[in-house]
Amino acid sequence: MRIALLIALVAGLASTAYAQNMSEDVAAELREADRAFSAGDPQAAYEAAERAMALADTDEEEIRSLYLMAEITLDQERFVESEGLARAAFERLQAVSPGSVEFLERLLQIESYSALRQGNRDRWYDLLQEIQLLNATELERQWLIGEDGMQHLLSGYECPQTTEFGILYEPLSFELDGRDVGCKYIFRERPDIVVTMHVYRAPGSDYDQTYRDARAPLAQVFPTARVTEDGETEMAGLPVRFAILTDADRETGVWTSQIGDWSIKLRMTHFGNGTRADFQAAAEQTFANTAAMADHLAACETGRTTLTATTPQTGFETAMRSAMIISAAADRGFAPPARLRCFIEGTPMGDESTAWFETDSSGRVAGLHAESTTGRGLAVRAIPSGDFMGEIGDWDSAEFIGYFVDPAGAHIVGVYDGPPSAEEFLRLTASIDQGEVQIISSVEVGEDGRNIVLHTDGSDLLSDN
Repeated sequence: MRIALLIALVAGLASTAYAQNMSEDVAAELREADRAFSAGDPQAAYEAAERAMALADTDEEEIRSLYLMAEITLDQERFVESEGLARAAFERLQAVSPGSVEFLERLLQIESYSALRQGNRDRWYDLLQEIQLLNATELERQWLIGEDGMQHLLSGYECPQTTEFGILYEPLSFELDGRDVGCKYIFRERPDIVVTMHVYRAPGSDYDQTYRDARAPLAQVFPTARVTEDGETEMAGLPVRFAILTDADRETGVWTSQIGDWSIKLRMTHFGNGTRADFQAAAEQTFANTAAMADHLAACETGRTTLTATTPQTGFETAMRSAMIISAAADRGFAPPARLRCFIEGTPMGDESTAWFETDSSGRVAGLHAESTTGRGLAVRAIPSGDFMGEIGDWDSAEFIGYFVDPAGAHIVGVYDGPPSAEEFLRLTASIDQGEVQIISSVEVGEDGRNIVLHTDGSDLLSDN
């Protein structure tokens, strides 16, 4: 099974390599390595990769050759070599292309598994932490990170760093909008057993439907397996449905429950190296992780009732005041949020976008946000005016400021006398995304941080040194 997986990885690497600006000599050797490995001759594949490395003249050619050699030696269980090759490729890639997160993560995975197979558990654990740090920027978009683990911002689901049976191996993100996430755990004594826990938003689904949706694929993935257990139990105060299927060389199971619009699922498979007790421990942890979800979702419902349908106020005086306020502070929306998020359906910025509002500890709305997740740099926000300044003076009606941020800067588009309704906020977001909104004001700040230029309706109205 591992060989089949590795062939796919090697083939993917080779095809990517040929598409880049690589010399034909190097590309030809990488193709030969791919062909030899697919034919079941890993030694010939390794020698071809070595020749590619000897011919390499660029960082890219060297990194891809090292990567391929690391994959092949890992498959051959030459763990000292695979660890060293992966580290060499990682350090070079990090120096020239630190944004290649997926490529860097794969190299760390090779290195960590190689260290583990050599019995170096401390190094293995350190490398798992390095993988998490590598993904920290993306993680902070969807998780609240703490010393003891992570909490999902939209649902409240928790993934502790350590459990009785294992340690957190990798956070998962299946949808860029944060609606489908999870975490993987590895058993301490048997790290080849991987536990995958999921939490995903499924409006309109219910307890029974969630189970049917999770159970259905098992028959397709394991067509010859027989059902050895199928039942219902209670874990962490939740009703849980589960099924375990047994095949000749493996056992797989699924456990599900539902909290509001969020489904919780455990999927776990072992190849004769696990027990029923392992299944039980993983399932109990999966649903113990839901402890904070009910309170979080209840706070969201309380906050949702405080959203109003206020119409944005506009006008020159508002524009002047808003512009000068926003110039006094950077966009606060990009800071790691101190509060959990409450999901808003229907973000009108394409599939790869997300919208939410935040609540404080009493359930009051503390801001509405929408962001593109495709790298466009577009964010729309409606946040309390107090987030921009300590005192609002006689501007008592301006409780919330609506604005958007794009690569050109921050632009005021409305002032509200309270938190706008989700519908009003999404209409604002759609008009901004479609370029139909009239900007009340925008601000440019000089490089010295002092010279401020105010723009209203496209005209320069004020320059203040």
